[in-house]
Amino acid sequence: MGWRDVHCPRNQGKLLFKIVDGQIEIGCKDCRIEERRKNRYVILVLHRYTFEGELVDTQVISLDPVSQRHVTVPGSAQHR
Repeated sequence: MGWRDVHCPRNQGKLLFKIVDGQIEIGCKDCRIEERRKNRYVILVLHRYTFEGELVDTQVISLDPVSQRHVTVPGSAQHR
């Protein structure tokens, strides 16, 4: 299926969420702030949901300070 970006209709630069392989992917600012308290290199926390609203996965994406590459840790954020 691939992916599709969904933007705000008034501000096309603002990404609301993505649809990826039949799931909704949302960046979470609150979880990013919480994860940064443990690791200052965290740049993004993504939650994936089914269209029915069930949480499928959470990924924490951080920047490796040595290699300057993104590191993804699936299922590492606390789910509420």
